[in-house]
Amino acid sequence: MIYKAFINAARDSKKTNEYITFKNCGWSEKQHIGTRTYRPEGRNDYLILYMSKGKFVCNGQNLIPGQLVIYKPHEPQEYICMEEDSSSYWLHCCGDAVDTVLGQADKLIYTVGDFKEFTDFCVKTLKYCRSQREPNTIKIHGDLLSILCKIEEKINKKPFLGKEEKIALVAEHMASNFSQRLSNEEYAKMCNMSKFHFIRKFTEYYKTTPKSYLNSILMNQAGLLLASTDMRVSQIAEELGFTSDMYFSTVFKKYYGISPLEYRKKKNV
Repeated sequence: MIYKAFINAARDSKKTNEYITFKNCGWSEKQHIGTRTYRPEGRNDYLILYMSKGKFVCNGQNLIPGQLVIYKPHEPQEYICMEEDSSSYWLHCCGDAVDTVLGQADKLIYTVGDFKEFTDFCVKTLKYCRSQREPNTIKIHGDLLSILCKIEEKINKKPFLGKEEKIALVAEHMASNFSQRLSNEEYAKMCNMSKFHFIRKFTEYYKTTPKSYLNSILMNQAGLLLASTDMRVSQIAEELGFTSDMYFSTVFKKYYGISPLEYRKKKNV
């Protein structure tokens, strides 16, 4: 796992009365399944997370690449990596300007698509801070104001109309309603595409078919439930929308190479 971050002098995370305060930013690459961050009482600042690759579960909700998570001060935080080699970028900040922009967020997760401005901000700010003995906070806060404006545009933007964005919204629907089994025809209608065009574009965008993508979401959720709850296999199968626990066990073993009970035993060792 590669982990990179810059911690500002204000690393105690206490909220200030300043107009804007940069705390820290960074990114992590090649995260392993099960990597978890858990803050039951949250932090005193805002946390913005951007998922660039792989799959995560955030406060019980499935995340996909191109989604932005906004944690407000003192909100419980839990995010878990659910796929090998996943990557994410983050930013901690606070102040009146941040309250003005992020305080209006009315949900936790936003589908924003490609957000190169945010990833560039994290990388460039990290490199700048590491190259300077005493970084210019005016410059950093100016760049932070710019990225906050970009975030405001993203979270207030009307629904995407492009093909890739429509596909991303279908993927978001799959992640949020994983027990609901829609046909490819129904997913295609959501994108105003033919079935075959939808399958082709989805596979091109996510490097896997819609069926395999949904299956990976289901199996990741199954693994999480087996490892973190005492639910019976039959209960998990029903929770995930499988018609029988025998069929669920067959699909699970094909995905993980071991049975659900063997998986649970291995995780609880």
